[in-house]
Amino acid sequence: MPAPYSPSQIGHAYLDRGYRSFEAITSLNAYTLVKVSTGDAITACDETEQPVGVLHQAAAQGDEVLVALLSKVGTVRIKTAGAITRGTRVYGVDDGLVADAVGSSRVCIGIALEAATAAGDVVEVMPL
Repeated sequence: MPAPYSPSQIGHAYLDRGYRSFEAITSLNAYTLVKVSTGDAITACDETEQPVGVLHQAAAQGDEVLVALLSKVGTVRIKTAGAITRGTRVYGVDDGLVADAVGSSRVCIGIALEAATAAGDVVEVMPL
């Protein structure tokens, strides 16, 4: 059976997996939420910004890195800004971290499947 669409019908390639490569335009810490900046470049998210995914390894400026897209099937691991209760919703905060405190401008990322006891802990999150 032929594919439902040919590349000429689509007009561009698309990604059918949970990871995508980007260029880090600044140095980035591992397990942080990232956003698209310009072109195929990423930088850390702040609390009012919509992330595209999570960087699971540290990166230097100019590195090409794989980002776990938040739209992927499964969970991601994200660094916390403080203590988090297991089972609560987590929200993006500055520097690409997550917290369980609701803020008027914060973007909900998902549900924490693990507890965190201190800032810098890395927890498993089910994206929403």
